[in-house]
Amino acid sequence: MKNILATDAWELLSTIPNSFLVDVRKQSEWDTVGFPDLTSINKDLIKITWKQDDHNFLLDLEKILKDKESHILFICKAGGRSANTATAAINHGYENCYNVLGGFEMNGWKDNNLPYSMK
Repeated sequence: MKNILATDAWELLSTIPNSFLVDVRKQSEWDTVGFPDLTSINKDLIKITWKQDDHNFLLDLEKILKDKESHILFICKAGGRSANTATAAINHGYENCYNVLGGFEMNGWKDNNLPYSMK
């Protein structure tokens, strides 16, 4: 797993076609504080809630992202859950996993004025 700053994550998502952002927070977090908006780079945010040691998360991820060489960036509130999910994805055979440092709220995505939505 590699750690990546939110601004570098945006650059990677903008320039590498086979890259994806997976938001692992809960529905209530998406509803109250928003989520990354990737529409300006013609990508969709993948939302899959992570629960500690959640095997179903990995099955859901595999249904959506079959190419295990994809560049997958994981984001949560601050970087803890996303680090766990990136590690779990690597252990599941994914090769290029990143943890977005600072997550969505804690000196990460929002604080760097990257696009986000409240809808």
